[in-house]
Amino acid sequence: MKTYVALLRAVNVGGKNKVPMKELKEAFEKFGYINVKTYINSGNVIFSSDEKDIESIKRASEEIIKKEFNLDITVLIIEIDNLIDVIDNIPLELQEIDKDYYDTIIFVIPPTSTEEIFEALKSKVTEHESMYVYKNVFYWRAKLSAFQKTVLSKFASSKVNNLVTIRTINTAKKILEVHKK
Repeated sequence: MKTYVALLRAVNVGGKNKVPMKELKEAFEKFGYINVKTYINSGNVIFSSDEKDIESIKRASEEIIKKEFNLDITVLIIEIDNLIDVIDNIPLELQEIDKDYYDTIIFVIPPTSTEEIFEALKSKVTEHESMYVYKNVFYWRAKLSAFQKTVLSKFASSKVNNLVTIRTINTAKKILEVHKK
């Protein structure tokens, strides 16, 4: 039995793609996943399964959402050990909460690679932000006082937006806390 995290892309944002977390939890349980927990309204589901094929879990999760909520939502599935690795490798600069910055982890959705995303964004990074690449994620720090000038603020309208899902570093850490409870 393995533990996974499903990161739903673009749910409960600006009143669109509404997915109540209680109902999402129940839908995952109804499908047969166990130890199902959700964390905040941005679509984070922690669950266990005997299934070992990530792509099969992804397809099943997307089908659950389609069937139960009538939404075509992209889901990124991460083994809990991989999320722990991502958290353990947060750059030193981003490990402490600094209220002057917005710190995020940008998870790249396969088959897209971090290299593709990096090539699309690297020339647009401003002096108001910093970006670090690690395996299949980016750690991104943007200065709040200049946020409107950053690439991160324009991400929703970028050509790579549909290829990633974003969580704050704090949210990613809280997902691990929920898993451990």
